[in-house]
Amino acid sequence: MAAKPRQWHAHRGYAGHVSAHPLQPSELYEAFDDTIRNVEDLYNAIQGLEKWIARAKPGSFVWRGVGDASHAFNSSLFRRVWWTNARRKKQSLDDTPPPTEGELYESETRILADAHRWGLHDTDRGRLSVLRQLAALQHNHAPTRLIDVSLNPYIAAWFAVEQDYDPSGDPAADSEDGRIFAIGTRDRLINEDSEERSWEDNLRRPWRKERTKKGGTRWTPEDWRQNTRVWIPAPAERRIAAQHGAFLLGGAPSVKQFPRSTHRNDWLSAEDARRATSVPLRFHKLDPKRGGVVAEGSPVYTWRIEAAAKASIREHLETRFGYGTSRIYPDYPGFGKFGTPWLATDPP
Repeated sequence: MAAKPRQWHAHRGYAGHVSAHPLQPSELYEAFDDTIRNVEDLYNAIQGLEKWIARAKPGSFVWRGVGDASHAFNSSLFRRVWWTNARRKKQSLDDTPPPTEGELYESETRILADAHRWGLHDTDRGRLSVLRQLAALQHNHAPTRLIDVSLNPYIAAWFAVEQDYDPSGDPAADSEDGRIFAIGTRDRLINEDSEERSWEDNLRRPWRKERTKKGGTRWTPEDWRQNTRVWIPAPAERRIAAQHGAFLLGGAPSVKQFPRSTHRNDWLSAEDARRATSVPLRFHKLDPKRGGVVAEGSPVYTWRIEAAAKASIREHLETRFGYGTSRIYPDYPGFGKFGTPWLATDPP
């Protein structure tokens, strides 16, 4: 008989054990995920989500794949601010609180101002909106709050099983499990919102910190730190078109309304939520036989891809769909970063 999964409890760790360590992202994911062990499991996961959700309420999803199943769902800006805080305090990340929205906003302000000083806000086609500036910075490896996602689940799967190379230039073994996320976009798509559609062309950030008449502060929009939004840019750039790309954006989670498990009234603290994700995400189980529900709003579902399955899935995606590095990153920045994996990256 298989061992009964251990249940994580806030401030106590797993049942029967006293633990003071901060929440690790994988502890949250494992309370909700399913496992993909082969190509058939991958197809079943994607098709099962589409069929089940379609029977209940119409809606669509964007997808994200990562090569390490334990990695937090964080933007590059969130990670860089957190790392910087830890280094300045000479502490580990476990001992350093994750960034707040105020810290992200201040860093974002500085980055946009510096990009303006470098003249990167303007092009031969005119001034770029803030969102378009952030998209350009994101694709050229600068830290932003945008999180890359795809409208195509199989492209997300390719990212989850992508071939890694070691510093000597040789293909690395698939030693880490990968992960796929499906994020519901119902009522959260900027492009389809009558008020937020203008964000795409706004020369100022639509999300901002404001002072109240009583001397306090508030965030605009009011739900900025409670709900994640999706922006689908026009496929003018080759990489966005090739990846069927979109972006997630939202404020750093701030309230105790994100489930930690399937148990009723088991919520994440604001700090634990930020340790797992830099945007407000609500994870749910998918399989109705295991407590899954058709969730309101923007549910998130996740699957872990076993390391042993990566090679066969990667080969299937390359032969069946033609996905490969040159097709996923069809531009000079992509070639500069990924085009010569066979050359060593570290000296002997």
